[in-house]
Amino acid sequence: MIEIKRKNSLTLALFTSVFKVSLGLISYPLFLKFLNSFDLSMYLLFISTIGFVELLDLNFSPNLVRYFSYADAGLKTLSINNNDKQVDLLSDLFVMARQYYRFLCAIACIIFGFGFSVYLYYFTALHHKNFIYYELNWLGYMVAILLGIYFTYLSPALIGRGHIDRVNRVLLISKLTAVIIQSALVYFIGLPAIILGALISTIIERILLLNLVKNHLNFDKNKKIDRNQFYLLLKQFWSTNYKLALIGISITIIARFKAFTAGFVIFDANLLAQFLFSLQVFAIAFSLAIVPVSNNYSDMSAYFISDKSRLQKLFFKQNRISLFIILFVSIVIIFFGNILVQLINVKHPFLPWTYLIVISLTTFLEVQLSNHMTSLVVQDKIDMYKSYLISTIGTILMVLFFCFVLHLQIWGLLLSQLIMQSIYNYWYWIKCNLRSYCITTKDYIFSLLSLS
Repeated sequence: MIEIKRKNSLTLALFTSVFKVSLGLISYPLFLKFLNSFDLSMYLLFISTIGFVELLDLNFSPNLVRYFSYADAGLKTLSINNNDKQVDLLSDLFVMARQYYRFLCAIACIIFGFGFSVYLYYFTALHHKNFIYYELNWLGYMVAILLGIYFTYLSPALIGRGHIDRVNRVLLISKLTAVIIQSALVYFIGLPAIILGALISTIIERILLLNLVKNHLNFDKNKKIDRNQFYLLLKQFWSTNYKLALIGISITIIARFKAFTAGFVIFDANLLAQFLFSLQVFAIAFSLAIVPVSNNYSDMSAYFISDKSRLQKLFFKQNRISLFIILFVSIVIIFFGNILVQLINVKHPFLPWTYLIVISLTTFLEVQLSNHMTSLVVQDKIDMYKSYLISTIGTILMVLFFCFVLHLQIWGLLLSQLIMQSIYNYWYWIKCNLRSYCITTKDYIFSLLSLS
């Protein structure tokens, strides 16, 4: 095995995350200004539908990153405790993932490409619009998404072997290309400009990733495996992946159920807008705060196989940075959020500070839980999926009870997740992770205050 120098820039990763969010501040106002109401509705319908397509991944690609990293560190089998079944795991994983995503691409094409076209036919007829025009736009957008699915295995293979900085640069180029094309053409051609930008940026992204794979992955990428070998590898992979999939589904349900229920229990339109806006801003803050740990997911996985002491040092350092980020952002939002947003002539978009404190506390605890869960997953300990499913069901039932029986409205929506997760998940899995490192709770607290 050739030693690969791993280099993960936190600054680049944070910039990439902020960049993707900030690009929306450029493109969406232009869409609102230059698209008619029906075209804008169709675009929002497109991206909502594509959101379901992306759920088909079921955490498969992050799990691929983990096992590519294991293999890069010397593992020869998908079973960590058995090291004598697979002799070329890197190559086998690559081929299995490639065939899997091609199969997934075909399924997505049938279900969403054809299925949504049928829906679109009746939807446009109902509103007396030109079906062919919107169908062509949808097919163009779907081609971009299918192209992304078809080559999804490229990024995990690169990230798993320590090339996350290169992948982040490609993502930056891709997103910037999309915004430039869309912003320059939306005034002239409307909806097709958005589709064209998405398609061209996806093509550029895939070409760049394919070149990176060709130049930086030094294993047999053209290897052939028969159907039995493919299903054997897939079965081994899914023996752990289904747990990650259930966790991902649970997290998605909790987040979306609160926003969905809010429309039925908050009757003041301004208050509802403040609630949804506050949740969205803290969701962005959460995404930003977990970057330090998630950006080192591949390195942590590799160190679990080759150097556990280095894994421990890396995790605690990145976890500390992560928690400092969410603490800082929360303080800014609570004390200065409305003041900052007023600079763009928007008055009081956030909820009152009492609600924001609860949201910020929940977000802080979710960030910490996410970090420690990532560490446990790296160590192939994924038993938390059971408690996540139970907590999801409990949170839904508690929201329904608080909101529709006790009529607590916003408090019911906010306190349900905080209470249910605090019963078990917010402390137990942190304790399990600390135990895996032989670290006491006291030492962990001191590690958060350390500057080294």
